[in-house]
Amino acid sequence: MVVAFTAMGGTQALAAGDGQSSAPKTFSVSVKGWVPGFGRGELEPFIAKEMDQAAVAGWHFIPAPADAAAAPDRVEWRFKPNRYAGGLTYRRTGIVRRIDRIFGKHRLVSVEARLYRNGEYELRESAQPTIQGGPRDADLQKQIMDMTRSLESASNPGVEPNSDPLPASNVADLVMPSH
Repeated sequence: MVVAFTAMGGTQALAAGDGQSSAPKTFSVSVKGWVPGFGRGELEPFIAKEMDQAAVAGWHFIPAPADAAAAPDRVEWRFKPNRYAGGLTYRRTGIVRRIDRIFGKHRLVSVEARLYRNGEYELRESAQPTIQGGPRDADLQKQIMDMTRSLESASNPGVEPNSDPLPASNVADLVMPSH
């Protein structure tokens, strides 16, 4: 017996008893812009790995090959530094430079992720996180994972990520007896 259900961008089939499902949907990941702490060609593999770790069932992410045509199923990321957040500027003093060296310089950036399926633009997520940059930046990793989960939930209306419905046996316990 095979049961089909729609999940994360495609119909998946699960044969009863064997625990095997169809292959995950593969999305190509491309990046425009620059993020501090990454050299040329390092950002796409990093983002693809972080997106895979977001635990979106049924989706798999690979870096876009250089000089290749845009894949029909893809996520395009754009990073743009916000040089003067809030329009404020300040003089760089010796203390600020030392603090930057010790704790790392945190930068406000605009991040945008666009999801394309079968060559058609589907949706966009954006944010303005403060990041330090580089592959060990926890804020950057969290932002990529959050935006990946948001793309997944927005592209599948009615499906909430990590939703665990209350079992029917517990519903009866919540009903208050009438007197």
